[in-house]
Amino acid sequence: MQLVHAGTVRASSPPFAARLWAVTDSRQLVTLGAAGNVTVSCESVPGSAAVLACDPFGEPMAVLDDGAMFVLRSDSKSWRRVRAAEDIFMETKLIAGGVELAYSRRKVWTVATDRVVRLLSVEGRAVALAGGAAVPGAPAAVLTVILDSQPLALLADGTLLIALPNAWRALGNVFEIEASGLVPVRVTTGFGLPGGESARPGDVLEVSVARARDLIGKCFVEPCDEGAA
Repeated sequence: MQLVHAGTVRASSPPFAARLWAVTDSRQLVTLGAAGNVTVSCESVPGSAAVLACDPFGEPMAVLDDGAMFVLRSDSKSWRRVRAAEDIFMETKLIAGGVELAYSRRKVWTVATDRVVRLLSVEGRAVALAGGAAVPGAPAAVLTVILDSQPLALLADGTLLIALPNAWRALGNVFEIEASGLVPVRVTTGFGLPGGESARPGDVLEVSVARARDLIGKCFVEPCDEGAA
């Protein structure tokens, strides 16, 4: 038996412990709990599509690269299909995905070959981020997405992008950000700065990524790239 795919999901409540999951070559789900206990599912994840992401908390869930979702029932120890996404992904395929927990609710993000980032729900809905705009930067692959109020996407070449209402914009490259810890942003709406000074439209500030996300979310600044993609 070999492990072919693995990841982690962090709990949404204290102590915010991360839990590891992995999938074997026979499609069995392996989970490692916070106490070190290992669980291996008796049944294999149904279907022939590759397992893209899993959530090991509660009743474990598996997301396949065709958009289908399965939950491992705690009562029967069998997998139950909770969502079919063939209507959304008939002409494309999922190439990346993950699960985040927020207030004990699952948020499933996916990236398809069209480079559109979508949030999937077990009720059968799909909501595209950034107004459905494709993540720029091809051929660099979209490696991961961080959700919250201002989602981020990381490309294989190190480019870090932020989702705006109708586009993805580059904040910078993580290899450059690592040196200073700061990214440049351009002021669009004036606001006060510490010490009684003011930031005026057109000014360029260097701030942390967290601060940039906050200011962009409040519509005070925009990324300093060459424009929307």
